[in-house]
Amino acid sequence: MSAFIQQSVERAVEFRRVQASFHSRGQAALESYGRTGRSHAAADVIAGLQAKLERKRKTVGSPFEVRLTDAAREDLERLFDFLLDRANSIEDFEVAQRAIEAIQDVVLVHLARTPYSFRKAGSSSLRRELIIPFGSSGDVALFEIEPATERVIVLAVRHQLEDDYL
Repeated sequence: MSAFIQQSVERAVEFRRVQASFHSRGQAALESYGRTGRSHAAADVIAGLQAKLERKRKTVGSPFEVRLTDAAREDLERLFDFLLDRANSIEDFEVAQRAIEAIQDVVLVHLARTPYSFRKAGSSSLRRELIIPFGSSGDVALFEIEPATERVIVLAVRHQLEDDYL
C-alpha cells in the first residue's frame, strides 16, 4: 500500500511541475505578444502542419495505393452531405471538417500501410472492413486488397449506425 501512495504522490508532484512549466511558457508568450503584437492565424498554422505532414508522408511512402470505387466516393459524399445538411453553427462545420480528417487519416495512413491488419469480411481473406472512428460511432469501409498490384480498392462506405446494415 505504501508503494502505491508513494507513486501517487510522485505522479502528483510531476503533474504540478509540468503544469507550472506550461503556465510559465504561457505567461512568457503573453508578455511577448504584448511587446510585439505578433500572432499567427490558426488556419495558417494548421495548413503549415498539414503541409509538413504531407512532405513526411512522401518520404516514408506507402506500399499500397488506395483507390475508391464510384460507389465508395458516392457513399462518402452522402455521409458528408448528411453532416452539412445538419450544420447550423461553426462548431457543426468543424465537426464536418474533423470527419474529413478522420477519413483521410485512416485511409492514407493505416489502410495504405497495413491493409491486412483489419478484420476479414466474408469468405475471402482479401476482402476486409475498416472501422473509421469518429465521435461516438464512426463509419465502416469495405475494401478489397489486390496484392499483385499493391492496390487497395475501397468498395463501399457506410455509417456504423445505418439501419439497413444492422
